[in-house]
Amino acid sequence: MKNFYAIRNESAQYMELDLEILDVANFAPETIDPDSVFNFSSENLHMSSWWPSPEARFIGSGKRQIKIPDIAKWLDGTLVLSPKAHRYLAELLMPLGELLPVRVSGETFYIFNCLAFGVDDASRSRKNEYDQIEHIAFSTETNSPVFKSKFEGGFSLFCTELFKTAVSSFELQGISFAEDLIEVFE
Repeated sequence: MKNFYAIRNESAQYMELDLEILDVANFAPETIDPDSVFNFSSENLHMSSWWPSPEARFIGSGKRQIKIPDIAKWLDGTLVLSPKAHRYLAELLMPLGELLPVRVSGETFYIFNCLAFGVDDASRSRKNEYDQIEHIAFSTETNSPVFKSKFEGGFSLFCTELFKTAVSSFELQGISFAEDLIEVFE
């Protein structure tokens, strides 16, 4: 049986990319509905042909010592990769989506826009009467190292052991891998 993980930020230790989808939405062609841009992850929108290569920065909160991550979640089904993470992971990620450049303090970071969906296991995934996901599971047919879930709406990123091992072996910091695939917000 394959192991699947939810990719989560280690937000207490690392800064976040200060870039909103609104910062890039104005660059979308008129043929693309603005709602599609704002829902880019769930609609699996390709953006590389019009991506503006924006300038951005990392921000932190509070007084604690936090640093720029090597890899972190950005919005929905995306990751932001430092130059180091891009160097190590680009070959693995390129077949699964797009790598969109972002300039941060003179360096090129990349946003990985995941366009791959895993194979949801409908017999083990369920929602409650309020349409909230209670459990999500993936079929062993899921071979993509990083993927989204159609059952979950494409809002989160999941991965296999291959991606988890790659991040660990390259000592990339900023994300964690949760065996509990449903994130509970309190």
